Amino acid sequence: MENPAVYIITLIAGGLATLCWFLIRRNHVLSEKIGILQASIDSKDKELQRLITEREEADKACNEAIKTLSKENEKLKSAISQYKKPVHMPQPIKPMGSGIK
Repeated sequence: MENPAVYIITLIAGGLATLCWFLIRRNHVLSEKIGILQASIDSKDKELQRLITEREEADKACNEAIKTLSKENEKLKSAISQYKKPVHMPQPIKPMGSGIK
């Protein structure tokens, strides 16, 4: 090469081309990893939404069961109060002949 500037420019261009190739390759690898992670996140998000829905349904069922049990409890209390006999205190036994003085 007769002109050293051409040689230097060629070296710089080759270095830049190598750097660009490396960066493009690295970008591709990172894009693949991001895609895999995004798919995993989406899968976990769907699972979380399913679990949240199940929890909400279970909460509703529990609340309904509590309401039903409360109503039944009130019915039982009412039935018990209707059939409950009053308790009389026994009178003390007086000794015989205590009225004679």
